[in-house]
Amino acid sequence: MVLRVFKRPLSPRVAIAMMITGIATALLWRMGLHWSQDVYEVLPGMMASVVVYLLSYGFHYRPGQPLFWSDPSSIEKSGTNKPSP
Repeated sequence: MVLRVFKRPLSPRVAIAMMITGIATALLWRMGLHWSQDVYEVLPGMMASVVVYLLSYGFHYRPGQPLFWSDPSSIEKSGTNKPSP
């Protein structure tokens, strides 16, 4: 949801991958590694999700592509996460 607040592009595949990665990391942190006494398991779960997003963004980034949408209304008109030409 933080990515959507900043109008960052987010495909459904990446969103699902981020959720699965975050949950798996949190479960591993708590049940597998037993480190939840040292660091609450939400932090590593969120960090793992951010890493998934950054990796996917790095694979799909094109030079000259704006970091933020220049016209937020173009998202609402088109109904997609891609800016209109």
